[in-house]
Amino acid sequence: MYFSIHAHRMCREFTPKLVELYKRLKEKGENFEVVLISLNSEEKHFKESFETMPWLALPFKDKSCEKLARYFELRTIPNLVIIGQDGKTLNPNVAELIEDHGIEAYPFTPEKLEELAEIEKAKLESQTLESVLVNGENDFVIDKSGSKVIFCSVLTSHVVIALLSITCLLSRIEFISKGIFIIQMVCSLIRSECLI
Repeated sequence: MYFSIHAHRMCREFTPKLVELYKRLKEKGENFEVVLISLNSEEKHFKESFETMPWLALPFKDKSCEKLARYFELRTIPNLVIIGQDGKTLNPNVAELIEDHGIEAYPFTPEKLEELAEIEKAKLESQTLESVLVNGENDFVIDKSGSKVIFCSVLTSHVVIALLSITCLLSRIEFISKGIFIIQMVCSLIRSECLI
């Protein structure tokens, strides 16, 4: 069950990812269905969003929509509740899993979640300050004049992070955890004076 509000930016960004995942799973012959539970207050928003989706939906303003939102104690949107064939809830929200892992998160079982957690743990353990800040061809930072400073030359001097500005779209929790991780790495590097 996909709980969504079309006017909500996060839902508009997540829906195309869910559509892509849905189509790929169908192409693979997987038994995966989605039902839209629209929480839109305006019918035009319901129609706009539903026409982009290849799955079914409860009718606009169906009383079941609010009941289901209460039943599943909906706290965030978008929210994709996974229900097993026996009608039991397998996972109360896999939207973030899909954001982070795409089709690799399927079938959203506890075993799959453990596997993904182990992969994430291994990534974090092998992560370096350079791997966090360097992205492909962007192996530099800029100074106040806008001039490029090659990242490796920054590491050969003392590093102080006064302001961390991340322009990619990260959830607040992800932003905070990555920011804390970077600051901890920098402090560790400075303490050990082992900058590369």
